[in-house]
Amino acid sequence: MKKRNSNKWIVILLIIMFITTAAPVSPVQAASATVTVSSTNTEIHVGDTVEVILTIKADTPIGDFECYLNYDDSVFEFQKSDVASCITGGGGSLRISDIGASRSEQERSYKIIFNAIDKGECRVEIYGRPMVYGYADGTEMSVTAFSKTFLVYPSYLASADSSLAALHLVDSRIKTVALTPVFSPEMTTYYASVPYDASSVIVSAIAGDAEHATVKVFGDGDLSYGTNEVRIAVTAEDGSSTEYLVYLYRAEKPEPTKAPENPGEEDGQNPPEHDGENAEKLPAMVHGVVLEETETDILITEYHTYRVCEKPSAFLVPDGYAETVVAIDEVYVTAYAKQGETEEFLLMVLANERGQVRWYRYDRVEQTLQRVSDEEFVITQNVISNEEAWQEAVRQYEVRQKGLMVAVALLTGIVLFLAVLMTWMIMRNRRQKNEG
Repeated sequence: MKKRNSNKWIVILLIIMFITTAAPVSPVQAASATVTVSSTNTEIHVGDTVEVILTIKADTPIGDFECYLNYDDSVFEFQKSDVASCITGGGGSLRISDIGASRSEQERSYKIIFNAIDKGECRVEIYGRPMVYGYADGTEMSVTAFSKTFLVYPSYLASADSSLAALHLVDSRIKTVALTPVFSPEMTTYYASVPYDASSVIVSAIAGDAEHATVKVFGDGDLSYGTNEVRIAVTAEDGSSTEYLVYLYRAEKPEPTKAPENPGEEDGQNPPEHDGENAEKLPAMVHGVVLEETETDILITEYHTYRVCEKPSAFLVPDGYAETVVAIDEVYVTAYAKQGETEEFLLMVLANERGQVRWYRYDRVEQTLQRVSDEEFVITQNVISNEEAWQEAVRQYEVRQKGLMVAVALLTGIVLFLAVLMTWMIMRNRRQKNEG
């Protein structure tokens, strides 16, 4: 029995030895290192000297080292390094080749000097595969690399002037476009208009600091019919900016109309009589609506003269309409346009010659004015007001109903409490009588 047991243990030991020898042998892990880009500068401005530190840390003494660094040469300019013999290059790429290096323990650093020549971001990154070798046996280590992005601010002496010194517009017909109001560097919003056959404008914008500021123009080509936005962005040397905005209205293409041979006969009116002195007024009547801006008012003339007014608070803007600013005869007035449609028909608030303020509809194609009937807007306003009053009455009724329900609930609770109290007192009195 003992012999069998001993044989059994021998077999077990042989199996363990077989498994141990057959198992794969784990390879010996190579030494590892990290390569990091850092800097001693906390804030960098144009003109500053930038000290970039390339640091190697390893878990074994360090020998030879090879690496490539890339950088943005429009922001940084390479000057020198503390080990001039092993760091070479420029124009956005440096090579570090420290072959035959002296023994370093577990850390080594290289100092590289740059000049910051322009504002912006500059990433100094380790390109490709950096190679770090152990000093003892020259074995290549596994390396993890970390790059760094530097932010360069404008110079301390950079100009903050982001204004325009001059602004001129010329349309595609080579006609000067008038700005309203007249240009001033402090004013950033303007209005202008061009006829339908002007498809674009040329913007001439001169920065107040023409040497250092930059100017960009947006929206000056392919003008749409109606209101266009032309934006002029001025960026100062220190990065601050100002935007100038021109609301440019391009007129709709008019439809050809045939003038009656005898004006006034079609609508039953007699043709207007005029002599030589009044002849110059006739073209304005045939042309349609004429606007005139006085010192205090804006007047609109079409057989009668109207005055542009502010919308009274009692006048509700019809559903679907929004306030806008339009140019008529190069005069800017407030009007209300149907949203989602071309600004062919506009609503305006005008006072007639008797001082009555009403809604009027202006046809930009036919250049005519038509008074809007009271039934079209006033009744709508009354309906809206009545509906709001009805909703308020319903809300107040619901509040009263809730208050009444709370009162009933409280009263019911009090009654139940009194009933229970009376029942308890009656039963107590009966019990006392029975005991007596």
